Amino acid sequence: LALKEGLADQDVEVRDSTLHAISRVLFSLRERGDKSADTIVLPQLSKVSQTGAESEQVAASAILFQLGDEQQRARLLAALHSSQPLVRRLALEFAPADENALTEALTDVDRGVRFTAAKRLLERGSQKGIPALRDAAKLSDVTGLIAYGKLRSIGENVTIPEGIPQLLTASDLSVRLQALDALADMPPE
Repeated sequence: LALKEGLADQDVEVRDSTLHAISRVLFSLRERGDKSADTIVLPQLSKVSQTGAESEQVAASAILFQLGDEQQRARLLAALHSSQPLVRRLALEFAPADENALTEALTDVDRGVRFTAAKRLLERGSQKGIPALRDAAKLSDVTGLIAYGKLRSIGENVTIPEGIPQLLTASDLSVRLQALDALADMPPE
């Protein structure tokens, strides 16, 4: 119920966090065979996918698509061409984009869009995104750490970005948590 109320919050960040939490809860429940939350949450997600801010619509559509709603496919593919970088990143992360769309996104003006496309290409076994991952791996932020880990996982010779240890002591808790998540996903040295 609290998550349902979070979708109506006035603060965009609260709504965004709520969408991510709903996604985790729904998938966790479904893994256990429990679909009881669907009747409460799916109508709300459908509403957000129609009436929220563009990034919220795409996030809600992505969740619905992952839950099997094929009607969201067109919405996600259209979002690949949004004027907003966040929307393009979300769409790349979740849309059933083909390799040509992902390759095209490697030339996007937004570094985050290029990074997301490179990750998706690597997940598909394509090496086309390695230059974008190498560029990202030079950054002293969580993106740089993730890129470093992705490159190491495929045996690329890459140096850990300077400043990465400071991420673990950053004043922002979310940065520390993201860094720990990235480290947990890395292959052992």
